[in-house]
Amino acid sequence: MKFNPKSSVCLDTGIIVLFAGKNPSEKIIQLFNAIRKKEKTAYAMKTTIVEVLNHLCILQGKPLAITRLTEILEKYPIIQVGLNDQLINQAGILKCQHRTTLSYNDCISIAFCLIESIYLHTTEKKLKKIPHNTQNRLQIVKYRF
Repeated sequence: MKFNPKSSVCLDTGIIVLFAGKNPSEKIIQLFNAIRKKEKTAYAMKTTIVEVLNHLCILQGKPLAITRLTEILEKYPIIQVGLNDQLINQAGILKCQHRTTLSYNDCISIAFCLIESIYLHTTEKKLKKIPHNTQNRLQIVKYRF
């Protein structure tokens, strides 16, 4: 894959769940509009999509969760990224270094962003607590919920 750091973004679970909710912020709506218009290329880990469905199921119930996620994935061209050896190794090392701070999905998304030098769009509050130099290398756009 060819990545443009200025127009490529990686979406975490929280961003997609907030967008699927009843009142997403204007900032999130603008992001998804840019994705729909292909002004931004959006990536999400396949494991993130699983987590999104889980959260939507808890919040909205199974039928609505499946319908809403399907609608989003059909309307917004989010490229779902699977694991490869490089991503597995980088994410595994991040999880080892930050085992009490970050989830596996956070580590996978962060590893992807570090490898491809693209921005992570996230709601994750624990990123401030990451030791080592990971935080200095990671480009983040934060959203509040």
